[in-house]
Amino acid sequence: MIFSGALPPGSHRSRLAPGGIPRYSFPSSPVRGMLHVEMGAVTVRVLPRSGRTSVQAGARGIEVRVRAAPEGGRATEEARRALAEALGVPASRVRLRTGARSRTKVFEVEGLDGAEAEMRLRAT
Repeated sequence: MIFSGALPPGSHRSRLAPGGIPRYSFPSSPVRGMLHVEMGAVTVRVLPRSGRTSVQAGARGIEVRVRAAPEGGRATEEARRALAEALGVPASRVRLRTGARSRTKVFEVEGLDGAEAEMRLRAT
């Protein structure tokens, strides 16, 4: 062998643990040690053009009433901020996952799992 028993330069095999399990990870790989932040999903129904802004958890799920009209994402943004306030987390930790143009939206809450978020909303 040209490389005198060592692996060729640039080979990744030297970084593999016995059994082919990598000892390293890339940002795109879902390795347990890399998941630093817990994210919970909360599904809500947004009711725009309401008289006041409020978050209510009832038998039909979580309803977020906002004063803004559903134009240009204003109602979604107001719903995101109202949901963050009701959960007791900074607004920067709540992100829209799906439903940008729908009344039914799914928000991700950083630092809370879905059950914890539901419990906090039902307690208010």
